[in-house]
Amino acid sequence: MKKCIIYDDLFRYNFNSPVNILTEYVKNNDFEITFIFEQNINYALNTNENTFCKMEKFLRDNQDIKTIIFPSINSLIVTYDDYLNFVKLNVEMHFVKEAFILNSLDHKDKLLDLLSQNYLNNLSDLIKTNIEYYLSQGMPPFKPPFGYKIVKI
Repeated sequence: MKKCIIYDDLFRYNFNSPVNILTEYVKNNDFEITFIFEQNINYALNTNENTFCKMEKFLRDNQDIKTIIFPSINSLIVTYDDYLNFVKLNVEMHFVKEAFILNSLDHKDKLLDLLSQNYLNNLSDLIKTNIEYYLSQGMPPFKPPFGYKIVKI
């Protein structure tokens, strides 16, 4: 059994969705889950607490883990610095939704293309999801204009 970690950004699809699809994929492909990293909704605001950075540090500390399971290619919205650090780790990435496997060392150009394309394509979707999340929590998604007060609904 190969050790793996799961990177789940479940907030992007459904706020309360379980990780059943990813765990089924792990069981069917004879992997052992070492850790599950769940991306929170405020990841863009706190770069020091970015789940992707925590996962990267975890992989550096645990050299025996060489596989990451992602729900889809859309999960790969990271900075260029994260990309460079990620390529150095030499890990295998499995994208469950697309049934696609990518090795970061062998396919680093393709990985960069995927990252940049996903970032551009999903930027508006990410903003829309954040706005919907804040509205569902009864909070305003933006800072109110000068003179207005924030009142929880």
